[in-house]
Amino acid sequence: MKNVRRHTTCTCRACQSIPILDLKFMAHHGDFVVQKIGGIRELAGADVNLVHRLLKNHVTENTGWQVYALFTQVALDRMQLRLEGLVAGSERYEHFGETGVFAMDLHARYEALLAARHVVLSPELADRVLEYDYSAPPRVVWDWFNDPRKRGLWMHSQILPVLGLGSRLAAGAQNHSVHGENEIVIEDVLDVRPFEYYTVDHRPRGNSAIL
Repeated sequence: MKNVRRHTTCTCRACQSIPILDLKFMAHHGDFVVQKIGGIRELAGADVNLVHRLLKNHVTENTGWQVYALFTQVALDRMQLRLEGLVAGSERYEHFGETGVFAMDLHARYEALLAARHVVLSPELADRVLEYDYSAPPRVVWDWFNDPRKRGLWMHSQILPVLGLGSRLAAGAQNHSVHGENEIVIEDVLDVRPFEYYTVDHRPRGNSAIL
């Protein structure tokens, strides 16, 4: 959802609320027919109805998860998947009886993928390399690059946290750097490793530069 938010320019309330929405995926395998109603092609059939019923489940009630993927046993068998860390359960619906399901915590999965991901621009690929030596501990230097208020002092601009940043850098966060009255640079944080590096994407006036 953070990637979707970063790549949309729409300012409506729905699009601006994207980062706070929860994702739920339902995966099922079965039969269906394609029907056309009012010029719109739709899927129909008992298995299609079951997927809609699965949206009302007990995953959050049983696990506390707000973001998850729910697989039916039929779907896993069809895909020949044996995923680790799934929580088995069952759901019962009128006319369908008992349906075996397996839930995956997408938040934990996302955190694991994020921890394994490294977005680093090597000196060999950089257009320009600037190196400075500071007579201060790494924690102090990091804080001056990390804190929006302090960054604004030495960048001579106003750093406005827009998405998920607060007072600290975090992958997926977004800042607006205001220079003068009309010049705004959009900064997306791609990766952060405290006291080692952080990687951002700058989009001044629609352009892009990885730093």
